[in-house]
Amino acid sequence: MSAFSLDPGIALFVKAISAAGIASNSCCDGHGRRSPEITLFGRYNTCWMDVLLQNLINEKDLQLHYEWRIVNTQGIDSDVKGVSPSGIYDQGFVLEDSLKLAEVFLQNAQAISQTKRAIFRPNKNSTRKLVKTLTYEQLYHFPTEDSLFNRVKGEAQR
Repeated sequence: MSAFSLDPGIALFVKAISAAGIASNSCCDGHGRRSPEITLFGRYNTCWMDVLLQNLINEKDLQLHYEWRIVNTQGIDSDVKGVSPSGIYDQGFVLEDSLKLAEVFLQNAQAISQTKRAIFRPNKNSTRKLVKTLTYEQLYHFPTEDSLFNRVKGEAQR
């Protein structure tokens, strides 16, 4: 996806998750009127992003303005949204959050991408078949049960 076609408040975050091997379909910075969101491509990318948000991002004290979480896990494509408890959205705060999140993903992009490949590609065809049969909950826990995932967490804590 060309950076020129992305909303400026969230563009670097979208490019950072792409560098970490997470595919997205679209994004919107909310334009100061609604929550910023990135639509992720499929359950596989959604689960991987959810695992990273819970186990990598939320462990850091980034002092974000919004709570970044996955919504709509029942559909084919799901969203990462920055949710405001007050319902008020500010493009400056969206940009600040986006830059902080992007920094974590960019600093750890190689480790995240390598770990994703190591977990999901040892037997590419059989792993793909398995992933398609798992529920969202099972898919969420699939990578965290693997000791290789701890490499990402270890690299990020340095």
